Amino acid sequence: MNRRLPEHQFAYWILRETIHRVRCWLPKIFRSQPLFSLASFSREFGQCLRVGLPVVDSFEKCRLAIDSTYLRDRWQDAKQRMQQGESIADSLQDAQAALPAFYLPTVRAGERCGKVDDVFLFLANHCRLIRPLTELLRQLWLYPLGIMGFGAVLRALLRLTAGSPIDGIAVLIDFAGSVAWYFVLVVILWLTPIRPFFDEFRLKLPWVGELEHDLASCRFFSVMTLLERSQCERVDTMIRVATRTVSNQAIVNQLEAVVNRLGDGYTLSEAFDTATHLDEQTRQTLRSADLSGTLLESYQYLATQAESRLEPRLRWIQAASAKIITVVVIYCLLGEAIRLAFTT
Repeated sequence: MNRRLPEHQFAYWILRETIHRVRCWLPKIFRSQPLFSLASFSREFGQCLRVGLPVVDSFEKCRLAIDSTYLRDRWQDAKQRMQQGESIADSLQDAQAALPAFYLPTVRAGERCGKVDDVFLFLANHCRLIRPLTELLRQLWLYPLGIMGFGAVLRALLRLTAGSPIDGIAVLIDFAGSVAWYFVLVVILWLTPIRPFFDEFRLKLPWVGELEHDLASCRFFSVMTLLERSQCERVDTMIRVATRTVSNQAIVNQLEAVVNRLGDGYTLSEAFDTATHLDEQTRQTLRSADLSGTLLESYQYLATQAESRLEPRLRWIQAASAKIITVVVIYCLLGEAIRLAFTT
């Protein structure tokens, strides 16, 4: 299918897409993702569904037990929306600003294949796994920003007390300008069509690329396992649904190319040969599965292998995160102390 836009619509599409992504992304800057609460909720809700308890009543009991006040409040009307016939994913939409990007697409995939209990149990484990990485990435920018902001205010006050109000205001303006510049840079790299190139660069980094690959493989092949087990969709539709759970846009683009090749008549193994961001072992496993007719076992194997590789890496991040944050904070404190010394 040709998805190319006419030239006169391209600039409008970029502007509309950027504004939409910025509006969805802005609340996540100031609100951390409650992954611990999500993991607990998903595990309890999935277990309730597995034993056959009513969906609406189970959801309400699990919602009231959530530690996160934000989630508990935002999902207050979800029970009523489910009773009116809305899907679980649509009912959870009000808390999208605090949810990981893969959460709702994974829930929708589970509803499509009738494996909602399995999906929530997978989400419980996955949220638990990525929690250390998510918290580390947030602290790496939040703590330095707070220290530099406090230092800028302190330097401005020192100059105000020294009788130089213009210099004090200039310090605050300089800090605000620096923050705005970095914010614009992040918006350009993360929320515009430039992002696939940035994500592709991250895949080429030795350790980061392996982590990105395993995160994408774990989500993608876990959902593919559920869809294949239910046999409720065509292969290209299954891939399209599972692709929505992948965050790396460079991998997403290659998976969309796989769907297009399937539509052109290529076999599954031939279509996945173009997905070079998946390692050779993954593509070889898919080739063998396509020939032997063991796709379900292969998807399950690839998801399990990716998760087993994630476990030690994310456990190491959890152990090292405190030291990494300490080094970053000390560096920022020393930098601000030197600036204050020169200010006085």
